[in-house]
Amino acid sequence: MPIEIHSQSTLIGMNTVNAKLDIYGNGRQSLQLHTEQPQLNLEIDKPVIKIDQSACFAETGLKTVKQLIRDFANQGYQKAMEYISKTASQGNMMKDIHSGDDVFVTIAEQDADDFADKGELKLVSLPKSRPIITLERGSVKMNYIKGKVVNQTTVASLDTRYSPGKVEIFVRQQGYINMEYKPSSFNKYV
Repeated sequence: MPIEIHSQSTLIGMNTVNAKLDIYGNGRQSLQLHTEQPQLNLEIDKPVIKIDQSACFAETGLKTVKQLIRDFANQGYQKAMEYISKTASQGNMMKDIHSGDDVFVTIAEQDADDFADKGELKLVSLPKSRPIITLERGSVKMNYIKGKVVNQTTVASLDTRYSPGKVEIFVRQQGYINMEYKPSSFNKYV
């Protein structure tokens, strides 16, 4: 039996359109910052060390100006009074020159005694007292002001357009199977 089979494949077609995203505008932004600097203010009182050596200086003979003026005034007054007394005494001795004593020799001997060294040698460690040391503490006052950063940047706008993509699927060629029976014209029997 003769059978004829004819077939055709089905063909599928596809059309695609890609999705599209369009962005318009300038996306760049300029950064604008306003800053206020922080401040640190310091007020400093320095420490002071005071050393009072007036007692030490007084022991060694070094005196303040007021003490020196007072001492020299007293000493000058005392020397003036001693000289007046000595001069009056020598005048009285000269008044009695007729007594026969050698008055001028006696006066010269008295004046020579005034110039003679009557000092003593003393060894002393000076000063005997310590200086008075006082400390006035210093201070630091601090005033801190915080700084600020203000962002004044404006956001730039962008326009976007979106076109969605699509896929179209279609049959380009219809498939089929065709079967036919064709009897043969020649028959032969055995």
